[in-house]
Amino acid sequence: MKPPQLAHSLRLKITAGVLLALLLILSAASYVRHITYQGLLLENIHTAAVNSGEIIESSLQHAMSSNDFSMLGHIVNDIGQQQDVHAIYLLSKSGDVLFSTNTDAVGETLNIEEPTCQACHQYEAISRNENVILDLDNGRVFRNVNAIENGPECVGCHDDLGSTLGVLISDFDTEHMELALARDRRNSRLWVAGSVSIVVLTIYFMMDRMVIARLGRLVTAIRRVGEGDLDIQVADRSRDEIGQLGRVFDQMTVGLQEKERLETDLRNQTQELQAHAKRLAILNALADTLSQSLDLHETLDSALDRVLDLMDLSASWVVLTRDPDQPPELMAVRGISMETVSAHIECMRHRCICTEVLEAGQIKVLQDISANTCPTSKYLDDQGLAFRACVPLKARDQVLGVMSLLGEAASRTLVLEHNTLDTLLAIGHQIGIAVENASLYQELQQEETLRRHLLERLMAVQEEERRRIALELHDQTGQPLTSLIITLGVLAEATSLQETKSHLQDLRSLVSRILQDVHDLALELRPSVLDDLGLLPALRHLHKEYQDQFHLPVDLQVLGLDGERLPPEIETALYRIVQEALTNVARHADASSVSVLLEKRNDLVKLIVEDDGRGFDMTGTMTLGSPERLGLYGMRERASLLGGTLTIESSSEMGTAVYVQIPLNGYRKDHGQNPSTHR
Repeated sequence: MKPPQLAHSLRLKITAGVLLALLLILSAASYVRHITYQGLLLENIHTAAVNSGEIIESSLQHAMSSNDFSMLGHIVNDIGQQQDVHAIYLLSKSGDVLFSTNTDAVGETLNIEEPTCQACHQYEAISRNENVILDLDNGRVFRNVNAIENGPECVGCHDDLGSTLGVLISDFDTEHMELALARDRRNSRLWVAGSVSIVVLTIYFMMDRMVIARLGRLVTAIRRVGEGDLDIQVADRSRDEIGQLGRVFDQMTVGLQEKERLETDLRNQTQELQAHAKRLAILNALADTLSQSLDLHETLDSALDRVLDLMDLSASWVVLTRDPDQPPELMAVRGISMETVSAHIECMRHRCICTEVLEAGQIKVLQDISANTCPTSKYLDDQGLAFRACVPLKARDQVLGVMSLLGEAASRTLVLEHNTLDTLLAIGHQIGIAVENASLYQELQQEETLRRHLLERLMAVQEEERRRIALELHDQTGQPLTSLIITLGVLAEATSLQETKSHLQDLRSLVSRILQDVHDLALELRPSVLDDLGLLPALRHLHKEYQDQFHLPVDLQVLGLDGERLPPEIETALYRIVQEALTNVARHADASSVSVLLEKRNDLVKLIVEDDGRGFDMTGTMTLGSPERLGLYGMRERASLLGGTLTIESSSEMGTAVYVQIPLNGYRKDHGQNPSTHR
């Protein structure tokens, strides 16, 4: 802080004011003391004069009474020899000098008109002073005049017409008094000067410590507040006015801090609301774009256009991971050649930024293009592009793919605000949901197509089954029944008992064969052991027939059932799934062994069918129109109708595994049906 000019200094003003008042007080005190001291000295001289007068007067009375004036002369001379006694004059009433320390003046008559006499005689007798200071040729003297009264003892010699017989004049030198007064004046001036110096220094240092320094701190704090530093505090705990001012200042800074905090909060909230409103507008526009179509490619193309316009970037693409074992699939491209994107997808197999985003599920922003270690960066440099960000496309906490954003390579750095990152994450989440919805819609369409094909297949199978049953009934039941009718006709024409018994034996054999054929046909349609004894005996029966028919060993293990029956719907579904899975193994797998594991754990039933044969391509097999797909889809539908899941894992090296999980408390029941109706 720049110090103020001397003329405007508060220290100088206060010091000058105090000094002036102090000088006035000390001067007045010194003057009063000096006058008092002077009066005291004059009083001492007056007392000495009075004492001398009394001695001379008493000696005069004694001399007059004894008519011996020699002693009076000696006394006057003795008194005249004393220090500071200048001269003593004993005058008669007419002014004649009767006795004096100055022998030359004895016998003279003093002229009343002289200046030394006019000092008293210029006034009326009643107002004349007894004491006066006179300036004589040989110095200044203090003159005391005492009248010698005409007392009763004097009437015998003097007449009684006058009250005064004479005058005693005592002159005392004032040199010692003036020296004492001069010394007193000098001491007073020194005392005043010393007192003033001490007071001035005391005031200076007290002003500096108690006022100026504290005011300086306050001024410094005020300047810092003016510069924007609201954290400054004076912290003056004194109870005086400056302390109160400091506390008021601290309260003011606290109020300013609170005001600034409120303004900052309001400004931040306004910015957040504006950013939130902008984000909502962007997301709303994007949602409007995404809601216009359920076609996956069209949805992604529209979304990329919106994102590039929002971020003022140059290019982008989207890859989706539909199968963890397969490389990402390119779904949409904007602003970049397909060759460059294809090279980048190939690079993803060898670890790159997009691979990290897929695994971590977190957005990756490149503030500097040199941070990108992907080998495809040189392809991007050739097109004047550089990686800026990779955004995960997520739905229900599952990463479905990555959206890569590219900008101009001329700008080496990119600064993205926090709100922009949040917006990108929200966009990625929204696009992920749109991708999931489009995929679900596509799967739903495929499911509907499969349902239609399955229904057509089911109807065809039913017709084929009816035709087969009709042929079976015609060939295996109709012909024996025809033979039975013919035999009965022959029996009706038999003439002997022996012939009748022979035909009856043939009839018994024929009827037994017909019953066996009907029983075999019924078992083929639905094994009665499943309804009568339960799932475990039915699986064992199927296990035996399968090994006998296909000569393929099957390892069947059942855990947790312990003879317990499951609901009929679940038993039927599990039986048919095992039957279809074993049939697929026999037809397509070329396996050397099969294992079937059925386990009941708490409220869940698990089924695993594994083989060591030749696996298949899930993508190709599940393609619409594949003949194997209907059987697999039928198995999945059976599990889904009971609230369960069916998962198939297959590879050419490890074979195929079918995993089924069905909850016991969540399956769907068709009320009013008996077990025999479940196929």
